[in-house]
Amino acid sequence: MTTAGGSPHAGSTGATGEERYRAFVEQSAEGVWCFEVDPPVPTEWPVERQLEAFYERSTLTECNDALARMYKAEDRGQLLGARLADFLPAENEANLAYLREFVARDYRYMDAESQEQDRLGGTHYYLNNLVGVVEHGALVRVWGTQRDITRIKELEAQLSRSQRLESLGMLAGSVAHDFNNLLGVILSCSELALEATAEGDPRREDLEQVQEAGRRATELTRQLLAFGRQQPLRPSALDLNEVVEGTASILRRLLPTGCELVLDLSDRLGTVRADKGQLEQVLMNLVVNARDAMPNGGTITVSTQDLALHDAGVSAPVSSPSGRFVRVAVTDTGTGMDEATQQRIFEPFFTTKEQGKGTGLGLATAWGVISQSGGHLRVSSAPGRGTTIQFLLPVAVD
Repeated sequence: MTTAGGSPHAGSTGATGEERYRAFVEQSAEGVWCFEVDPPVPTEWPVERQLEAFYERSTLTECNDALARMYKAEDRGQLLGARLADFLPAENEANLAYLREFVARDYRYMDAESQEQDRLGGTHYYLNNLVGVVEHGALVRVWGTQRDITRIKELEAQLSRSQRLESLGMLAGSVAHDFNNLLGVILSCSELALEATAEGDPRREDLEQVQEAGRRATELTRQLLAFGRQQPLRPSALDLNEVVEGTASILRRLLPTGCELVLDLSDRLGTVRADKGQLEQVLMNLVVNARDAMPNGGTITVSTQDLALHDAGVSAPVSSPSGRFVRVAVTDTGTGMDEATQQRIFEPFFTTKEQGKGTGLGLATAWGVISQSGGHLRVSSAPGRGTTIQFLLPVAVD
């Protein structure tokens, strides 16, 4: 843009090109950075030798405050002078693959994704644009910009898990329906056979075993139908505080010596519509899993809270509408879970327990019941730091 006299508008402020550039960098919402490579790395070297030299010779010499915020630094001064390994540890093969691609693309890599850690240990995903400056056959510096796409990646992972569970639910529900029909025949025929067998007949014990096995199998199909969201529910208006308090005595009886159950209930909650019996079963499943994660004892806390999704600090599950929800969280002080385990805990028959000590249907059933009630299940855990599993149910419209 120019003034009436034809001179550049920016020139009327007296700002130089360097000052305008500096203002742009400092005010940018994207992170801007520059690594100096000293001494420069010859581009004729083999790729692996170049990567090794990058880690030995690269120092962060320029960055803006936006980049500092991404890494949880108070200001850019805390980052200047950092080495490449502080951002992209060489122990991570994905980081090495990222740098190899940078070299393969002739030191210009656009829309490159990286996984990094901030100064507090948090994991973030960034979308980067890198441009290397080559002088006299050697890489002397690398300029780049980056944008935090962590929330996008989380939503993609959340959607992927949801779609996988939906597919598993459809399969499990279909199999459970067919299996339930077969069980009906088995139980009916064994009942008729029992009625026709005299007391004291040695065959009665075998028939009773068939009946008991059929009943256990029926319970498994009921859980599979719940996971597949094909089990009939009887919803009614509920205060979840009352549901939690009503099951507390039963929940405490499930706990061994050394395990304590603590209730942390909000003063007032919105009313939800759900099947009371099924929610009681969900609570029991969550508490039993928490108990089993604390072999040496500990504390299980059941808390409730009324909240609004999309408020500050409250992220919404995939495809969830805005509005008021009631959250019930079950938190333990147990062994915790790694990320790979968290990705699978709601799948049917997946269990980390010893053989014979769990069917792997408790959390799958909970997922099915909550999903069928219009709610969402979430898990937060880390090895050695315990686990929180929470479900959110929409507040019923008055």
